[in-house]
Amino acid sequence: MAAVVVSTYCNSVPNADKKMFVEDKTIVVDSKVLMLGLDNEDDAYYVCGIINSPIVVKIIDGYAINTNRGIDVLRYIGIPQFDSQNTIHRSIASLSKQIHELVKEEKKYSELEKQLSNSVKDLYCKRKARP
Repeated sequence: MAAVVVSTYCNSVPNADKKMFVEDKTIVVDSKVLMLGLDNEDDAYYVCGIINSPIVVKIIDGYAINTNRGIDVLRYIGIPQFDSQNTIHRSIASLSKQIHELVKEEKKYSELEKQLSNSVKDLYCKRKARP
């Protein structure tokens, strides 16, 4: 996994500059020192799920050098804003959270990762199919 939900900014960063943000939001970090502030934990797991899904990783690997990925990735893959009423969005967030837990416990997660990839495919296919 490259992007990980870690908690809030103030809880995650030693000697955090509390004036840096208007409010202390849940953050997602990746292998670089990039942060994305989000409104809640489900939103963060949703973004991580999309970024870490095998299908999106393949797309990103097609144009970006593994060690030189930046925030532009979010712009290029066009992640729809999290909607708690959308079943696909909730599925992606839930699967991502389950995978995070399994990674912490050093357990296998390949089946969940397949489900995540399918949910992400559904997300983008349904967006494309809109009139």
